[in-house]
Amino acid sequence: MRPSVAVNPREIRGSPFAAGRKRRVARALPVAILCLAAVLRLWRLDQVPPGLQHDEVFKTIFAQQIRAGQWPIFFDLNGGNEPLFGYLTAASLALFGHNLLALRLPAVAGGLLGVAVLYWTGRQLVDRATATLATFLMSVSLWHLLDSRVSLRAIWLPALLTLAFGFIWKWLRQRRACLLLVAGLFLALSLYTYSSAVLGTVTLLLFGVWLALVREDRPAAGAVVGVALFALLAAVPMAVHMARVDIAGVRLRDLSDGLTALRAGDPLPVLHGTAEVAGMFGLSGDPEWRYNLAGRPVFSLPLAVGFYTGVLLVA
Repeated sequence: MRPSVAVNPREIRGSPFAAGRKRRVARALPVAILCLAAVLRLWRLDQVPPGLQHDEVFKTIFAQQIRAGQWPIFFDLNGGNEPLFGYLTAASLALFGHNLLALRLPAVAGGLLGVAVLYWTGRQLVDRATATLATFLMSVSLWHLLDSRVSLRAIWLPALLTLAFGFIWKWLRQRRACLLLVAGLFLALSLYTYSSAVLGTVTLLLFGVWLALVREDRPAAGAVVGVALFALLAAVPMAVHMARVDIAGVRLRDLSDGLTALRAGDPLPVLHGTAEVAGMFGLSGDPEWRYNLAGRPVFSLPLAVGFYTGVLLVA
């Protein structure tokens, strides 16, 4: 009879089998998180939230315009809407029928894409564990979840900007021209999603300045600035339409009161708005109940502390 051999638990944990198991778990977690995100966004999608939200009514009108043979570069109704989501809605209604489920599926797609590309970009910027945690938090975030379940065009903005920034970062490491081209295409497409998308392009321009002045990497700075200028150039047809059609710029004019006051010498509205935005992540959120639990901040207190700490460390 062969003598028994004592097995050291540390040897098992350090074995190739244990390492392989850890890798499999690490790879399975993002997939499980994406499945969780899908369940949360698809469960009873045609019933929760109940009824049609007013923006969803306009998305239906935009889809009808497209099906009638119109191909607008910008939708003038409802204060003005960038066109990408309208075309996605028209395609969804054509494929799945005229019902609330089909109307909301483009938002679900944008939300799930945002969750997936956050993990992809996060792994490049930091590491797998941080990317996994960030992806999980986004998948269960009330704000992201709500915008993924209602036919609102803004949900596509973080997904496309994250893709653009991810490809920029990948290009900085590999310097392959095709990565830069893809980044430019996604950045340009983001400008056709939501009004605030231009801030993403401005951020990239500032990043280019930082590369030139701080890192002294002028070739990289020129390439990054070139991507931003390419995106702005791609948005010129939409900008020309907005400049020519008075009704198309209603939303931008409504949201520019603070800047108008600042140009007139009164900085208080801008300072007040800045304080509200800074506080919405952990102190007090949007009072509009249609888009949020009234007054609820973006993050719970522990996450808010982490968020503000991270912002201070980066600054």
